[in-house]
Amino acid sequence: MTDLIIKGVDNQLLTALENRDSESGVSVNSLILQILSTHVDKAAGPKGKYHDLDHLAGTWTEQEFEEFNSALKWAGES
Repeated sequence: MTDLIIKGVDNQLLTALENRDSESGVSVNSLILQILSTHVDKAAGPKGKYHDLDHLAGTWTEQEFEEFNSALKWAGES
């Protein structure tokens, strides 16, 4: 496993990370690994691995949502 050094962390960010780690009961290192793992695009990973569409969550307008739901209902009526 490789070590990574993060430079330029200001006091405000460090304090926020320390507050979050004390709330969650994990170390700052573990917290940063969780954040990176959650937010880094893993599309370049192994082929055939499932990738969901979380990055699209919350991007539809109410009208687009209603149109999508209507299309699903219509498709299910056949």
